[in-house]
Amino acid sequence: MADKKDDVKKADKPNFSPAIPIPPTFDVSSRIKQLRSYLDPRNPNYQPERQHVNIKAMIKLYEEGKIDGLERTTVIDGEIAPHEEAFRSKSGSWTEVWVSLGLSGVVWVADKW
Repeated sequence: MADKKDDVKKADKPNFSPAIPIPPTFDVSSRIKQLRSYLDPRNPNYQPERQHVNIKAMIKLYEEGKIDGLERTTVIDGEIAPHEEAFRSKSGSWTEVWVSLGLSGVVWVADKW
């Protein structure tokens, strides 16, 4: 028979798992590969020519470590711009932000056609 003292000790240590046990991470190399694929006309997700300058700029920002994919970044005409400008811009814009949904992630890309 178990000692009641042992039962009390076990009850003092709650056994639970936090909702998000692992801090959010973003796989930059995979994202760069995905962005490069958008420049390939054979890709079903090929992006229009006017977006190529923005996609290439985003790739460069990732490669240089200027962005990490965890914060929203907007590029217009190949330059980082305030997100609000994407709605006023006459040319294409590219916005990326990674949203953590538990253990999965979604990359949101906005485009002004």
